[in-house]
Amino acid sequence: NMTIEGFAHTGVPHLVLSCRDDLDNIDVNGVGRRLRYDALFGDEGTNVNFISAASNNEIFIRSYERGIESETLSCGTGIAAAALMLMRKNKDKAQKISVNSKGGRLSAAFSDGRLFLRGPVNLVYVGNLHLD
Repeated sequence: NMTIEGFAHTGVPHLVLSCRDDLDNIDVNGVGRRLRYDALFGDEGTNVNFISAASNNEIFIRSYERGIESETLSCGTGIAAAALMLMRKNKDKAQKISVNSKGGRLSAAFSDGRLFLRGPVNLVYVGNLHLD
């Protein structure tokens, strides 16, 4: 119940899959891991994003990230890739997309030919590095 929406390089590579099923029922780690290492994407591999469109201007997304090798709560470059694909698909419709991820809700919009992501920012870690 998944179709390939497209592939985009938004700083890093992203495969975007459109899902007809409830995203909660998708095996993001299993499917993401298989596709991440597919020979089609070469040695670099790819991130894999699973989206479900609620409307022409709202999506739900779950992301499998290479390097982390697991699902993450949110992925800015993956959200950008998914939003670009939805905006391209809906050429004459809304060019602002609401994106719902496990990490929260963002909006993606074009302005002056550039894509902007907007949403809350939270400090999640502070560390100190002491060098001898």
